[in-house]
Amino acid sequence: MRKLIGLCAIALMSACGGGNGGDDVAANVNVTVGLTTVPSIQATVATGRSIADLTLSAKVTGELPALNGKTIYVVLEDPSNLFQAATSLSGPNAQGDMQIVLTGKPLNTVGDLSGNVTVHACLDLGCNTELRGSPVQIPYQVAVRPGLALSQTSFDVSAIFGEPAFTRTLTASPLNRLKGFSMGTSIPGVKLDAPTLFTQSSTPHLLTLTFHPQAPGTVVKDYPIEVEFEHTDGSTYRLIENISIRHVTTDNPTVDYVFPTRSLNLDARQANSAIANFWVVTRPGVTMTATGVEYLSHPVAANGNALASNWLRPFADIYLADT
Repeated sequence: MRKLIGLCAIALMSACGGGNGGDDVAANVNVTVGLTTVPSIQATVATGRSIADLTLSAKVTGELPALNGKTIYVVLEDPSNLFQAATSLSGPNAQGDMQIVLTGKPLNTVGDLSGNVTVHACLDLGCNTELRGSPVQIPYQVAVRPGLALSQTSFDVSAIFGEPAFTRTLTASPLNRLKGFSMGTSIPGVKLDAPTLFTQSSTPHLLTLTFHPQAPGTVVKDYPIEVEFEHTDGSTYRLIENISIRHVTTDNPTVDYVFPTRSLNLDARQANSAIANFWVVTRPGVTMTATGVEYLSHPVAANGNALASNWLRPFADIYLADT
């Protein structure tokens, strides 16, 4: 599939545009175009998603003034239709620097795509006259895999400052290929609770989002979920899905701070330690200072043990809330 992705003149030219008469220029002027680096594309995407945008940096060298009044047409041969026809094209400037941004296109058919994307730099729309160094080929290997079907991909939630954490649920399928989830988030933020073991089921898997208390204000953020799937041959692959969240917290002047974690459950063994995180969220203008542990109990059987009053060692760290 060949498509015109952009056209422009170098800074020495009066404007983008011009005719198709580039034959005499190519024949008599030493002008060469080439990519600064030739990338390769390797990606695994879910159906309906696109590969990441690709930025190409190019250099036009030689007798640039001879191109005055001419147009450089950038034409793409894209056999697997990986990219949109409309792209971002800048330059070339007076030094010959040029940048092309190829925008990924949604891929809707499961399968493996491989080959080369060919980029042409021409002096006419039909690419009958190419600049020296053109075309350039970019190899690609793209695996399009069945993705995750979520019952909901965005949440608009609200709370009053000082209220405890709350939850929302959603379901996920396909049912027989899910292996696991992980969700990147900061503390405090949003936590994903999902089954630790996925088995074949006649109903979608239930997922739970826990919304921890936030400072007064609005947080708008996309949370990436990394999902592991299983091929029919037993091998696995991973994909990234996003959940968009808008979390509005209304101020409550009667509450200065809130501890999202109300209790800690520790499981430690002799000679080993356990770490549990808890944190505090404050209203703007409120400063919290950690002064130590006020009361620390122990079983009667531990009386006289030097560690009886030293089994918990709190230390302060700083977590930045989502902004």
